[in-house]
Amino acid sequence: MRDRVRYWARMVRHAPDQLLHRYRRHQVLQRLKEQRPIERVVFVCHGNINRSAYAAAAFARALEAERCDGIIVRSAGFVGPGRAASELAQRVAMRRGIDLSQHQSRLIDANELRTADLIVVMSTSQRRSVYRIARQSDPFVIVLGDLDSEPIARRTVQDPYGHPEEVFVQVFDRIDRCIAQLVRGIRG
Repeated sequence: MRDRVRYWARMVRHAPDQLLHRYRRHQVLQRLKEQRPIERVVFVCHGNINRSAYAAAAFARALEAERCDGIIVRSAGFVGPGRAASELAQRVAMRRGIDLSQHQSRLIDANELRTADLIVVMSTSQRRSVYRIARQSDPFVIVLGDLDSEPIARRTVQDPYGHPEEVFVQVFDRIDRCIAQLVRGIRG
């Protein structure tokens, strides 16, 4: 009985994410077309050792493949500067042709957020935190999961930290889908 209650509570809590997904995706893509030029992009997640590290590297690779030059790509987190990407993140990324072995986590910087043309976060709570940190400016912040080309269970891109490799694979698959849409949106 308790499991059934939890299941339905979770379903109700995430129903708006599922119902509004297509609308949010359309809105983000529309805003990307209007936001010109985009020259500085910052990817943000909690610790900057898994999601944002991988997303920034995947985005940089996708830009290179599309011959989109001149965009500065950075990543940062809210905690723990100077850490390497997690071992599982490195392993799963390497199988996708992305080398995270030189990655070092960074703390988000208010000035960097204020000068970024686009800030990409993994959850709505991170979005609120970015707005608080950036204060006196009105940064363009998107939740990466809003760009998913597939139906979603949740808007948040799950944090794979502490989970098995299969979860990293699923999370990086989702990030790859979202990055493809982000590049498409930036190219117009």
